[in-house]
Amino acid sequence: MAIITSTIVGTLVGGLTSALPMVVRFFERREELRFQRDLSKLKMEQARYEAEHEIRVVNATADAFEGESLRRHDSSLDTRGFFGALRVSVRPIITYAFFIAFLAIKAIAVYTFIKSGGSGDWLGNALAWSEIYPIIWDENTQAIFGAIMGFWFGSRTIERLGGHRNG
Repeated sequence: MAIITSTIVGTLVGGLTSALPMVVRFFERREELRFQRDLSKLKMEQARYEAEHEIRVVNATADAFEGESLRRHDSSLDTRGFFGALRVSVRPIITYAFFIAFLAIKAIAVYTFIKSGGSGDWLGNALAWSEIYPIIWDENTQAIFGAIMGFWFGSRTIERLGGHRNG
């Protein structure tokens, strides 16, 4: 019986030890595949970041070319004669017209507030000014103001800073 038991044990141990390299290879392969998956994820993430960076570079380059193109166009305009002066004055005239219209709309809003029974003595009453202020300087007005200031002055400042840094 001892021979049968040792034969069975020997067969089992031999079978297990012969299967052990396959089990070890299975776990090694699983780790290798997990590493490859993680490496692929990192490569994809890096490619995404590089693509986003490239898009930012292309957009910045396009903005710079657009600004340069606008400056070249403006400097190439013929300002002689009536029609030349008219052509050069289109943007400033439109800007002034919209600014005057904007001020008129705000003045009408304040006038309407006062006539509709605001807080009485609106010139000396701090409460009335606190009610009028949101009419004059609301979020939309702040956004418009910021856009206009950025358009007229922001790009020039950014260009100067960029030029100063590179020069």
